[in-house]
Amino acid sequence: PRSSGPTRQASMAAAVMAVMNTQKKRTREREQQKEHDVWGYNPFKDIHLSGSGSPVNQLAAVGGAVAATAKDATGAAAAVGGAVAATAKDATDTVTSTATDATAQVADQAKKILFKYQASVANVYDSEVCQVAIAFIILANFMANAMDKQVNVYGEYQSQFHAMEITFTVVFAIELAVNMYCHWMTAFLNDKWNWFDFLIVVISLLSLATPNLPGISILRLLRAFRTFRY
Repeated sequence: PRSSGPTRQASMAAAVMAVMNTQKKRTREREQQKEHDVWGYNPFKDIHLSGSGSPVNQLAAVGGAVAATAKDATGAAAAVGGAVAATAKDATDTVTSTATDATAQVADQAKKILFKYQASVANVYDSEVCQVAIAFIILANFMANAMDKQVNVYGEYQSQFHAMEITFTVVFAIELAVNMYCHWMTAFLNDKWNWFDFLIVVISLLSLATPNLPGISILRLLRAFRTFRY
């Protein structure tokens, strides 16, 4: 019959389409197999960009995830570094404060020990008996200097007068040290006679250490003015 011709053609077309679809399916499977062989197992297979699962897009997604992770890690490291720096600063401040307090305590303790007997020594030094004795020693020194110029003209008594010079210098140095200890520091520095005594003691020590120092003999005459203190 004539109607069998179109039916046969439709069947052939359907068969051809089926073969082509099968061929496309096999081709697609082979491409997927090659892609799997090239890239291997993809742990990020669920990450896609714009719904595309191509390797390039997957790599881009992985790169973004790695970048985000690195950024988070950098932020965490910066936070940890800031915390460590703050802790170190606090520790440094604590150590500095502790050292300062310890130094102040040691200084206060040393001051208490050093000036423990200051009031008692000051009472003795400022007493009338002690001041009269110091005045007598100053007068004796003045007389010894006068005798040195009048009696020891040719130096025949040089050793005796030199021994007296050493004795008076040591006594005056001790007296100055005691005075400084009793009235340290404001009361001592506010008294001009204490400055004068300090100058005299320094000159006396220089005269003993360097007797040939130019002008030292003239400066030694200043000790005579100590008699005007009393």
